[in-house]
Amino acid sequence: IKIDGGNLYLGMLGGVLKDPNDKHSVKIAINTIPQDRPPWEIWVNSSGNRFMREDHPSADYRRKKVNEQKKQKFFIIFDNNILINAPPISSTKDGGLMSHIDSDFKMHKFKSIDDLSYQMIIDRSNLCHTINTFNKAVDAKTDVFGREHMPRKIQNPPFHCIESVAFALPSPAGIAIDERFRVLNNNNVPIKNIFAAGEIIGNTRLMGNHYIAGMGVGPTITFGKLIGESI
Repeated sequence: IKIDGGNLYLGMLGGVLKDPNDKHSVKIAINTIPQDRPPWEIWVNSSGNRFMREDHPSADYRRKKVNEQKKQKFFIIFDNNILINAPPISSTKDGGLMSHIDSDFKMHKFKSIDDLSYQMIIDRSNLCHTINTFNKAVDAKTDVFGREHMPRKIQNPPFHCIESVAFALPSPAGIAIDERFRVLNNNNVPIKNIFAAGEIIGNTRLMGNHYIAGMGVGPTITFGKLIGESI
């Protein structure tokens, strides 16, 4: 049986790894949706640079920008005043971020930006410049990326960092089929009496370069009906 579609992987935002060395260990997903919770923090890549408008209203824009980064990873950086005053960053209503500071949730705490950059392996010079530029933008109330929600500067230690990755719930890859939903072998020849429909044929075959929760239900029902009508 042929498997394809994995090359079209496009992860969702907000994954936090239980083990930073294991890319498959996503423990929780934090809330990165600005319509639910406007961001107080900044997002930077491994080079220490911001790479997007964190409060951009388009989920597609935010997802693509993160997926363009090295290892599809970014760092959410904030200071102690933001930790104390910002609304919960988690997707739960059980006390928010503070309730997840345990052995499974990797929120890192540092006494200085130098320490943060060293421990998280982020370019120090760029990160310092990024934070200084952002703080000036807060004062000027204008941001180079067009960000609108900037309630506080990042300046009061200790400083905090969440390492976040793009991740997938349904698999982008799946069983290859033809236009009649017949399962193909590695030579693209249909296998007799074997059909496939639903998420087993791969998320990217249902949604292309986008992910919308629940979008797989309609195609699954429709494709199943079409298979039933053809056999």
